[in-house]
Amino acid sequence: MDEDKAKVRIGLIIASGMLVLIWLVKLFEVYTGIDLSEFGIFPRQLKGLRGIIFSPLIHSDFSHLISNSTSLFILTFSLFALYTRSSLWVFPIIYIFHGLAVWLFAREAYHIGASGLVYGFASYLFFMG
Repeated sequence: MDEDKAKVRIGLIIASGMLVLIWLVKLFEVYTGIDLSEFGIFPRQLKGLRGIIFSPLIHSDFSHLISNSTSLFILTFSLFALYTRSSLWVFPIIYIFHGLAVWLFAREAYHIGASGLVYGFASYLFFMG
């Protein structure tokens, strides 16, 4: 029982932390007037590689952010609460490989948002379930 509570706590902390981070990035953009979209993934360009790390944290507007927030929270929580041990390698693999796939195969434009994480986590949870 205590182990289950610990897993739920870990899931809540990580999912909440991820949500707070993406909202802080958007609020930073709004209050400073700085557009961070150029830190998104730009396919097949060396400068676009930095987007593999930064693109899930950047959203075009509040509508985009809100549409990713609920799914990202629920799926991140589920990943870490239900598959605590495997989530330690699943999270970074999905984070990096979805970005690499966009960098290799997407159209030439900046790509931002956490949708790749949402679909990656949903796929993992679906197939593991």
